[in-house]
Amino acid sequence: MKIGLYGGLANNCYVFANILNKYGEKVLFIRDRNDAFAFSQPVWEDSSFVMNYEDIVKSSNFSTQDWKKIEIDQKWKTPIWYEDPLISKIKSPIVSRDLSYINFISHKYLNQSKYRSRVVSNMQNCDVLLVCGIEGSILAMLSSRPYIIWPHGGDIRMAAGLTKPPQGFRNRISFEVQKLLLNIAYDKANYVGTHDPKGLGGTAGSVEKALHKTHLIYLPIPIECKRRLSKRKRRSRLNELCLKLNLPNINADFIGIVPSRVDFEWKGHDLILNAIKNLNDKQKIHLVFSGWGNDYSQAKQMVDQYEINDFITFLPFSLSKPLLTEFFSLMDFSIDQFRFLGTYGTALVEALSSGCPAITWIEEEAYISMGWSPPPVM
Repeated sequence: MKIGLYGGLANNCYVFANILNKYGEKVLFIRDRNDAFAFSQPVWEDSSFVMNYEDIVKSSNFSTQDWKKIEIDQKWKTPIWYEDPLISKIKSPIVSRDLSYINFISHKYLNQSKYRSRVVSNMQNCDVLLVCGIEGSILAMLSSRPYIIWPHGGDIRMAAGLTKPPQGFRNRISFEVQKLLLNIAYDKANYVGTHDPKGLGGTAGSVEKALHKTHLIYLPIPIECKRRLSKRKRRSRLNELCLKLNLPNINADFIGIVPSRVDFEWKGHDLILNAIKNLNDKQKIHLVFSGWGNDYSQAKQMVDQYEINDFITFLPFSLSKPLLTEFFSLMDFSIDQFRFLGTYGTALVEALSSGCPAITWIEEEAYISMGWSPPPVM
């Protein structure tokens, strides 16, 4: 049985494909050329390098050739189970030719981008599919193969009617067409798989409207566990890593990392900074923050205002996944988020898989009501 995977966001499907292949499953990972953001690129998942935050923000507009150059610079090699629809030599997909209104819209959607029909053709060479995102869900539906949707959040909230439509006539039309096809895709999905018992609705509301013809199943992202080093060895390797990356040496009894973008509304970083300010023995702790996000400037101002500069480091660049994973393995703890979802993302699983204790907000009652185990966090 061949398992096809499609959807670039945060490399989730790429991670699934890698693990499935490692344990003997036949897989085909189809590159999502609609997502050019840095964190969604396979090279970001596999190679150790840094990127400045200005380039991270601009990366959604990087061309295929821009990423090709980065892949060459990083000596990244495509896995044997990888397929790029932009260069795929494959026949046209077999799709329905009935004269219904929905079929007319589907064909229009399929022909909007030159690679979409190739994605569907590759999907039709698989037996089952695991897909992520709006486009992935719609293309899986058009392939007529059995499929599971693994939502990232915004996609299922759109299908459930929890997303506010955009301004402007053309944007609104595009939104409504995508939502119509996405709803059909959710209705035809065999399952919707996720680690979140609330289906990633968070405080936005219930996603039940997207699930009325399918079922929510427990399908967490698979990441292998690694052995935890002693604290002495972790400190030694952390000093070596900071030296390698031209970062100042970090020394404290307890060192933690806050890896997500700085965002007060979604992540609650303001709560963390207020907590540090109110600590009586704050000299024992040091936190490493990412240096970008909607509220980065405000966070820097808070650090200055609270006079806690000695206990906070903002990274001057973004770490690719191998470097971030190395940081997780060397830290005493990690901090995820305290607002909106009440669940966790890939970063928290990566921290836990490295043996790094994690602090976050988990809505445990939702897990227990579904018979799922809440993640082992503080």
